[in-house]
Order: sequence, then structure tokens, then C-alpha cells
Amino acid sequence: MQQRLQWLGYDIFVGNLVRERMGASTVEAVRKFQVKFGIRPSGTVNARTYKRLADVAGKVGVLPKNCLGQLTICIDKRQRLVRLIEDDLPVLTLDARFGYTGAETRQGTFRVHFKSRDHTSSLYQSWMPFALFFAGGQAVHYSAYFARDGYNGASHGCVNLRDYKAAKWLFNRVPVGTRVHVYRS
Repeated sequence: MQQRLQWLGYDIFVGNLVRERMGASTVEAVRKFQVKFGIRPSGTVNARTYKRLADVAGKVGVLPKNCLGQLTICIDKRQRLVRLIEDDLPVLTLDARFGYTGAETRQGTFRVHFKSRDHTSSLYQSWMPFALFFAGGQAVHYSAYFARDGYNGASHGCVNLRDYKAAKWLFNRVPVGTRVHVYRS
């Protein structure tokens, strides 16, 4: 269970991992997972939580071939995650949300074709800082709405990030031409 939570980007205290103990960090990770996937957030692992965790995490550590072999922004719509993959390993894992029905985030393999540090959408007049455009007008970017509202909302097709500092770090780390792979595990 802890390995699955770690794979999904939750911090588990190393001492709890070594002892396979349900400490405070594991309880908090379970609670955050439950909130993210629409389960009443108790912090305890009941059958529903365990089944959903196993289903969402899939095979721990296994990434699609299109995420390997070069610097890649690997985006899993099912896990609601963005991972930056470098040397075939995740170096950053971030929560993400996607486009609503009718404005879905495109799936496939793309390249970052344009970067904009302080972008404002000309269509929706919304602020899109640290925008990494990969499919026409679709971009990976920080979203103040996602930070505020969580998964109670959606984008117009972009990949929203809610961690401002991590979005900035990703923007600074990724050059134009970086591969972006969007899929549903």
C-alpha cells in the first residue's frame, strides 16, 4: 500500500516504509488519496480505498514506452498526475486536472512547442503562469483555480497544476522540444 501511495506522489516517512508501519505520513497520504478520488476522507484503508488504490496505481514503477528514453513530461489522466521523467526515472510528480467533457485534454505524444512564463489566455482571459504549450493551445501550467478548488472543476483542455513552486521549477527545467506524452493508464 505504501509503495503504491509513493508511486502516486505521496510522501511517506522512510521510517514507516522500513518498518511497514502505518504512521502519520501514511495516514495523511491515504486521506489525500481519498479526497482526490472521491472517497470519504478517513485516513484509514477500508476495502473500497484499497481496491481504488490498487486500481489507480497499477503496476508500481511501470511507465509507457513513450515516457522513456529522453526527458519527457509524462501525463497520466487516470492517475491525475504529471511526472517529469529523466533518465527513465520520475524526478517530479505533481497532481493534475484536465479538460471537461467537450474540451478534453488531447492524448498522444507531442513536443513542447512554446513556453510562456506569464501567459494569459486570449480565449478565456485566465492567468496561465509557467505555460508549456504542447498541443495547439493546450498547455501544462499552474492554475490558481485548481489550487483553490481542487478537483471541483476542470480546465478548457489544459493540464492544470496546483503547486506554484513546482510548476515554476518544471517550467525552468524543461526546454522547448521536450517530449510530452499524455495517456490514460
